[in-house]
Amino acid sequence: SPPPPPPPSLGVTISGPTSVRPFSACLYEAQASGGTEPYDYAWTVDGVPAGENSRFYRHQTDWGAFQLGVTVTDAGSVARSNTLGVLVDPGAPECLDQ
Repeated sequence: SPPPPPPPSLGVTISGPTSVRPFSACLYEAQASGGTEPYDYAWTVDGVPAGENSRFYRHQTDWGAFQLGVTVTDAGSVARSNTLGVLVDPGAPECLDQ
């Protein structure tokens, strides 16, 4: 019988608010697809490692905008990254999960 088809290529997106209030703690989620599970997650804020090896990351903001990044590595050592720019605005809606 023919070999099974390879899994779809690995991809990752980040969901969560892109405008947050100062000094709030908002939850973000990495949504990985394709590749071979299980996945490892490496979060960064402005390029600095942050968070745990989890698809969820809660970021405590201060006054400055930040760039949230995540790199997902699958069981086959394939890695894909994505970033999300987040603005800090006193008029932003509250994080729904607080």
